Amino acid sequence: MVKKLEKIVTIGPVYPFRGGIAQYGSLLVRELEKHYQVKSISFRMMYPKFLYPGKNQKDYSTNYEIKTDIKYMINSLNLFSYVKTAKYINQFKPDLVIMHWWQPFFALADIGILKLLKKDIKVCICCNNVMPHDKIPFSKWLTKQVLKQGDLFIVHSNEEEKQLFEILKKKPPHIRIPCPDISTFVKTGISKSDARKKLKFDEDDDIILFFGFVRKYKGLHHLFHIMPYLVDRKKKIKLLVVGDFYEDKEWYFRYIKEYKLENRIFIYDKYIPDSEVEPYFAASDAVILPYDSATTSGVIQASYNFNRPVIVTDVGGLKEAVVDGKTGYVVEPDNENAMRERILDFFDEKGNVDYSGYIAKERYKYSWTRVVDLIQKMWVEEA
Repeated sequence: MVKKLEKIVTIGPVYPFRGGIAQYGSLLVRELEKHYQVKSISFRMMYPKFLYPGKNQKDYSTNYEIKTDIKYMINSLNLFSYVKTAKYINQFKPDLVIMHWWQPFFALADIGILKLLKKDIKVCICCNNVMPHDKIPFSKWLTKQVLKQGDLFIVHSNEEEKQLFEILKKKPPHIRIPCPDISTFVKTGISKSDARKKLKFDEDDDIILFFGFVRKYKGLHHLFHIMPYLVDRKKKIKLLVVGDFYEDKEWYFRYIKEYKLENRIFIYDKYIPDSEVEPYFAASDAVILPYDSATTSGVIQASYNFNRPVIVTDVGGLKEAVVDGKTGYVVEPDNENAMRERILDFFDEKGNVDYSGYIAKERYKYSWTRVVDLIQKMWVEEA
């Protein structure tokens, strides 16, 4: 007789921590608690301040609050907190622990907690990234030490699946599912016209949006390189850059000044709380992800939530979330000419493609209901 899945513990950042991983963690808990008895364990301290480039590690907007009993008990640099966390989990006696994995900085904490769990507790490691975007010493070895502790796995792209198999030298029980939508509830229904008025843009502007933390691998510099040419071809084109800079932003401001793009590129250098996200998407015609490398990106699902097509590079699992020519477009990475021409073609074709209709058909793929259904299915198959 298969043991029924009843009690679950999640380990990882949740509300009020900022960023996509915390939003993912919070929404997963929300869906799980509809079906199971759930406890969530999060961080008392994630990163020391000197390692965190953002202005604030927390966002107290209410959109991601969860009702589940949350214990903020893990200090990533405190061994005693690992022992305390494992003891708390063992006393609860869950059937399943779901641990979020995305960054080798947390390897010591993850290993310390998982090794102290009772042997009859199954561990599912949710790989938001299998390998980190940034080069970190011993990252592959650290990643392997953590993944070895897992019984079940969640990955979000073919590329992530391949990395998981390569590191573990086997094909463990797992599910592969596109990154679910982390912005399903932030819509208020503001129109494109009203959003543009709010942001002080003209009704007939051609607007592209780059959204999220600005980091080198995300390729924002490629968009800057092609903007002078785009401006020559499209007199009303505008680029919105919205998010915290995790790299030297002075280069971007110098570039704007040098090429006289002050009225073409608009930088909102700040973290945007959930309650203020919608106008940027609603005002835009398309969302651009010119990444040089990637696993997946919640920005794509956020764009779909606002019925905005995406233009992405063919890296990691990005293209797996795009129906080329219908929900967006896929271009060759590190090819500024291709990106430039695709953007121009998009605006030339605007109005001829029912992006919203195609996007609506894709919605279930990114639902939290589907994620939990697949976790339950994997549990039953492997119990």
